[in-house]
Amino acid sequence: MVAKSRSRQVLTKSSFRGLDRLEFLDITSLDKLERFDLDALSGLYSLRSLKVQTWPHIFRYYYSGGVGMAVSRAPSIRRLSITVSEPTLNRLGPLGTKLRHLEITGPSLRWLDPAALRGIGPSPELTLQIRGTSLEELPLGFLSTLGRVTHLSLDLRNNRLVSLSPDSFYYNLTSWEDTGTKLISGDLRNYLFTFSSFVT
Repeated sequence: MVAKSRSRQVLTKSSFRGLDRLEFLDITSLDKLERFDLDALSGLYSLRSLKVQTWPHIFRYYYSGGVGMAVSRAPSIRRLSITVSEPTLNRLGPLGTKLRHLEITGPSLRWLDPAALRGIGPSPELTLQIRGTSLEELPLGFLSTLGRVTHLSLDLRNNRLVSLSPDSFYYNLTSWEDTGTKLISGDLRNYLFTFSSFVT
């Protein structure tokens, strides 16, 4: 289901009453959202795929915990797409234990806080896509918060990355195995270093 824009946009638990079998929800078009109750998604027991945006006027200034504070109330979500509508993504908040695919996108995004993904809990596998942003670099140790993810796939296509240090992924290079993965051309043309299952 794709939620369309209305004159007054409020999301509460009653907004989705009777939709307990809903499996897909896209609410990214609600640009004028005024209110997003933390339990708004809690009745969507069958929800598997969700598309949201960050709504900084709500989740930074009102709840100050990230959009994950509401997303985590729908524990069946396996696929989550987040459109970031601000230059910096500081935190997403908790994202649920069944999450297997996370997409972070949005041309406004220019910087990721090193702790932005701290809300991702233990998982046997996760595909992380950071695509279609204005990011030019990744912070050091960006993936170090994902140490409890057993198998991680990473997709960094369609950004503005001009340099990519191995330290952006993990500080201790001695634990990587060399599988001949080529990173971004240019300064890193000579880097053949391993991501094992970390980069696809």
